[in-house]
Amino acid sequence: MCTIGTVFDASVVRSFKQCDLTDPTTFYPPEERQGKAGTYLALTRLGRPGLWAGGNTSGVTFTAADNYTRELTARESNSPFRLVRTNTYQGSNSSVDSLFLAYEKAVADYDNAQDAANSLADFYLNGDAEHPGPFESADIAMFSDTSQAVYMEYSPIGNFKFNGLGDVVGQTGKPEVLTLSPKADYFANTNNCRLFNTSVTYPMNQSTFLRLERAERLLLLQPNHDGVHKLLRDQYFGETELSICRVAVKPGEFYTQASVIFSTQENGLMCEYVINGNPRTKPWQTMTITK
Repeated sequence: MCTIGTVFDASVVRSFKQCDLTDPTTFYPPEERQGKAGTYLALTRLGRPGLWAGGNTSGVTFTAADNYTRELTARESNSPFRLVRTNTYQGSNSSVDSLFLAYEKAVADYDNAQDAANSLADFYLNGDAEHPGPFESADIAMFSDTSQAVYMEYSPIGNFKFNGLGDVVGQTGKPEVLTLSPKADYFANTNNCRLFNTSVTYPMNQSTFLRLERAERLLLLQPNHDGVHKLLRDQYFGETELSICRVAVKPGEFYTQASVIFSTQENGLMCEYVINGNPRTKPWQTMTITK
């Protein structure tokens, strides 16, 4: 699970991600790479090609989060539906590898958020040479540039049909990508759908709703650089997986293992990051790339 968002802070655009996993994972420092759109930073982790977050000198930044749906919950109860967790998935899975490579392509090759989002949407719907056809799992992503943010949700089966008890009994459509472009000073999301009717309910996953409400409250009070830092350190619900800065109380729970903040600059991009720990226990490091 993750917490992602974008803040329009005067003339600076700041995008952030809190990366939460259940198993210990090795995260690597940002790596400077070259793409069609120029220089970009790739944040990577052991066992997965591509990137989990990134940004380029044109100001395009990328973050993503797992899209937790009722279908996922049903699958875990021996439902015929097929869904995998994407950003938190750590096992061998070549289709998820392709997704992470598609994330990197969007950051490497495009100089504006809309074109980058269109590139990822094409992958969701059509796949790549190794995995043609629609991607098998729901996903959430967000691109930002110096003038806009594009929030995306992907569903491989469209919306759901429910029975009178609220159980999933079918699907209403084909693979679909829905987007919105937030116009407020900030936008944040965790792991619940905004645009599809497929989101987990509160009893199924309290954390995603508690973290989202808390993130929005903090950004409403302070939609700026300091506010983002406070958000990523926040443990309002205690040292548990319910807080934004998450701590596992028992095995199998999510805990924060990496954090990143991208800030556009006049001639490039600044990246603040914490890896292999969380912002409450480890200091931030900084890396800047210029055109």
